[in-house]
Amino acid sequence: MVLSSFSPLFLFWAMQKVGPITYYDCTLITPRQWWIACLVFAIVPTAVLYLRKSIATRNNDTQKIRVIKCDDHSEHLLTYLVANLLPFYSSQINSVRSLATVIAAVAFVVFIMWRMNMHYINLFFAFQGYKVYTITLNEAEGRKVILLSKRNYIEVDAEVTGVRLSNTVFIEPE
Repeated sequence: MVLSSFSPLFLFWAMQKVGPITYYDCTLITPRQWWIACLVFAIVPTAVLYLRKSIATRNNDTQKIRVIKCDDHSEHLLTYLVANLLPFYSSQINSVRSLATVIAAVAFVVFIMWRMNMHYINLFFAFQGYKVYTITLNEAEGRKVILLSKRNYIEVDAEVTGVRLSNTVFIEPE
């Protein structure tokens, strides 16, 4: 899920004109190889996420979610765009050193997003109209899940059915 949230970045990189990536006088990555790699990194993780969604829907992998408390976290998408995608997009990748730096930075951000349980941020869900809600299931335990829903708000004490994308991320069926 984390890699699929970086799909727009890979698409931007694919559209960007990148010269050959060289090490001294040796060409390691041609512009065509770069373009293909970016498209693969953009398409494959997103396809896997949609495959997971379709398998979960087909297998009826759902859970009833009783809302004790609900917080709208749609603003995380803006933070994600400004803090993650835009700085990486503007970086010049024209040498092995700059490529290694960008790969290390992306890996670090992916690790942070995964560790902080922010892997639900995905532009493709946002384009489909899904909003991000943090649902508290049990006030005493503090157990929370993420619900992607097209609703404008979710009332306290409501019961929502969510299709399980992961142990902490659910999407409300249409």
